[in-house]
Amino acid sequence: QRNVYGRFLQYFATRVKEEFPGLRVAFMPYQGGTYAPTDPRWKLPDNIDLRVCTHIFPRAPRNPKKIAKTMQCLKEWYEATGNRPIDSLWFYHIPAESGSPFLRAIAAQFVGESINVCGKLLGRTNIFFDQYGGLEFYYYYANYAGVRGMWNPGFNVDAAIAEHWEPFYGKEAGAYLKQFHKVLFDSYMKYFVPQKERNPLYPVTVINELESLLKKAESSIPPDSIEMKRFRVFAFPWKKAFESQRNRHAYARPLYGAHQLLSTEKITVDGKPDEVWNRVKSMPTLDPRGSSEKPEYPSDIKLAWDKKGIYGLVVSPDPPLADENKSIWNNSNVEIFVSPGTKKEDYFHYAVDPFNKRHSGTKQLVPVDKPYNGYWKSPGFQSAVDTTEKGWTLEFFIPYEDLKVKSPRAYDTWMVNIVTNKNSEPKEYSSTAMTLGNNHNLPMYGLLKFLGKGE
Repeated sequence: QRNVYGRFLQYFATRVKEEFPGLRVAFMPYQGGTYAPTDPRWKLPDNIDLRVCTHIFPRAPRNPKKIAKTMQCLKEWYEATGNRPIDSLWFYHIPAESGSPFLRAIAAQFVGESINVCGKLLGRTNIFFDQYGGLEFYYYYANYAGVRGMWNPGFNVDAAIAEHWEPFYGKEAGAYLKQFHKVLFDSYMKYFVPQKERNPLYPVTVINELESLLKKAESSIPPDSIEMKRFRVFAFPWKKAFESQRNRHAYARPLYGAHQLLSTEKITVDGKPDEVWNRVKSMPTLDPRGSSEKPEYPSDIKLAWDKKGIYGLVVSPDPPLADENKSIWNNSNVEIFVSPGTKKEDYFHYAVDPFNKRHSGTKQLVPVDKPYNGYWKSPGFQSAVDTTEKGWTLEFFIPYEDLKVKSPRAYDTWMVNIVTNKNSEPKEYSSTAMTLGNNHNLPMYGLLKFLGKGE
């Protein structure tokens, strides 16, 4: 595959040079999907500029295994362009939707260090740092370090952050916040950098220490001072962050019983709920990021089953964002994730918006963790939508045949997660499982039990 790409790029860039002298070709390969050609026949012309997207920098500093993989990628592109340095790197922050200030408060500090790691493989033209959710000012110390690192990779980040605590917050509070940052930093290096977990669970002892340091800092600052105003900004994300971690420690995977349709019961997928749904129990919803906040606009979600497939009903009580010119992901939408059995081998993903536009995809995790396949089709999937001024209703049907599995028996158990993305103002994101802001986090899905007749 890499050499097919290389041959095309060589041909395309050569034609551009011939037909449009002076113009250049910008190409943006993703580390995990587009690889440099290694066949010497497909060396790339000198009118190609590369911006390589890497998922490592600056998120995983000092992890030899991850860095080695990225450096190999850069080395191959360096050699494919005739030993020309990469023009630009696309740095990714930690996604804001991961719900983890523990990570976003630290990662940007490693921008400069990440640039230096690249050595001769990277030119000094450009770094694009994708904030991946916004530039939150309450992480000002890390974001400042990241920006300074882009201009001067040798900038002494540790010294700059360490020296600001006392001038900003006073001697006593500054000492507490300096220690707070040290615990955050050490925990980031210990619990995130070496692991695969996107949003790690920190030990309760660490959460207790951070919370204690924050309280001590607050109590040592005069209430009406400028230092207290600064502290309020600094402390803004941490109450929910601590709460989320504690809720995760206490999390019990939800168990939902899907109603088995009797021979006298029938569901027509038309977006207008049949009477049978009145006898079906609703699935509880929660904040998937782990906070204790209850949805202000909770959708009523129900599931039923028969020998052919799974039926679903989602009634959302607020007018959706529904714009025919917007994509399914920018409109309000419902996402359905099902994983047959409990072995976490694979899962199937459906999404529907108020115009009944659909998406389907799947991912296999066993025996090999394969990339998500967004081209997978489910020909038997049915969905119907009814939209009113008061909200919208979705009915759907997933046939077992499309999932390549046999009909389950009563009391068999699958894994499931149903997500409602209310993109109309005020926006709200809720789910039937605590997936930590990652809807594809299969190990955190709830359990779906196929109930017997009459239950």
